[in-house]
Amino acid sequence: MPGHKLLAWSAQACFSGNVPFMTAPEGYGPRTALDWSIKAMNEATDRINKIPASDLPRAFAAIGEAVWWITVVNDTLRHNYRAAYDQAVVLTFPEPTDTIHGLRSVRHRIGHEVDLVDFLQPAASREWSADGRVTAWAWRKVPPPEQGERTSRQHQWDLELHRAYEEALVGQNIWQPFMLATGFFGQVFRVLSGEIGTG
Repeated sequence: MPGHKLLAWSAQACFSGNVPFMTAPEGYGPRTALDWSIKAMNEATDRINKIPASDLPRAFAAIGEAVWWITVVNDTLRHNYRAAYDQAVVLTFPEPTDTIHGLRSVRHRIGHEVDLVDFLQPAASREWSADGRVTAWAWRKVPPPEQGERTSRQHQWDLELHRAYEEALVGQNIWQPFMLATGFFGQVFRVLSGEIGTG
């Protein structure tokens, strides 16, 4: 792919904290917006995996940052590499769209009408995850967004994002949508590098 020799990126590498720059040296270079966005996303998701559930301020900060950076990386990939992005959606299971839309709903609403704490259930959603860490928390149900000063069209979009949140995130361990989203981004890079897909 001329001018865009992108490196494949696995979800396993992401969560081990050993993620290389997403672009080859002759491509964008390490100081591009995409590289820094991925680096910030990496650091936030890595912190979530290490913070004890008793440290609420750090826990909420890391989760909020992870949500923010995942949506930033998603928008950058979708805008700049739409064909590869769309192909990766088809190749990813479970399908990632509702998960990413659900995270976007969280991003849109925190700090405005709903606090981040309202989205989180500080308890284990599965017996095997009851380890006293933030990763034992679950996403919980919140009321749908009100229209307020939003136009009808904007409000309908807000409701669609909320529907995605309820279907893809509510009741799930908080760690799962982060894993799915970052794994999906890895698929986008694999398509771009020619490792998978039809090219």
